Amino acid sequence: RADGGSSSGSGGVGSGGGGRAAVYAGDYSGFNLTNIRALGGSASTAPGAAGTVYLRDTNEALGTLVIDGTSGGSGWTPLGLDGTNWLSIPEPVIVRGAWARVRPEHTGLVVRFENTLVVTNGAWLELGELEFSGSEPLRLGSNSTVMVSGALTSAAPVVVSGGVLGVERITAPSVSVVAGGTLSAD
Repeated sequence: RADGGSSSGSGGVGSGGGGRAAVYAGDYSGFNLTNIRALGGSASTAPGAAGTVYLRDTNEALGTLVIDGTSGGSGWTPLGLDGTNWLSIPEPVIVRGAWARVRPEHTGLVVRFENTLVVTNGAWLELGELEFSGSEPLRLGSNSTVMVSGALTSAAPVVVSGGVLGVERITAPSVSVVAGGTLSAD
């Protein structure tokens, strides 16, 4: 566990953000991967943000990046680094849980997912420009929200299933809205 510390009481004390955990293994059988976590600390005044967990089978070229807000604090988890204008993520990414809130570290950062992006179980992802170059880019569901204030560009179909996709402009081979999903485009 790399959970952030929680605080209680008054006095303006905040909680710590979740840390970073990485696990490399040749065989995950018999191991409960949900025990690997980096939850943000909870507090009423300044909650911590979800951290990141990277899981990689050493027999595979890529791992999976998980931002897990299934419990803990509801602070914002930043993507990217200060002073950069581009972030490209080759691994599949999962953002999950009602306390997962993710956005770029700064305005103007373009985020490109080269593999699958899953936003589910009430998670919230907020981006300026969003690009997908993989064959199965966005899976949005379970009361989750992805808000893109600029363009969403995808090389593959986009599926909105039970969640909300808000976007200014969208370019994709197709967009499907199923299972109570919502698409809002300006």
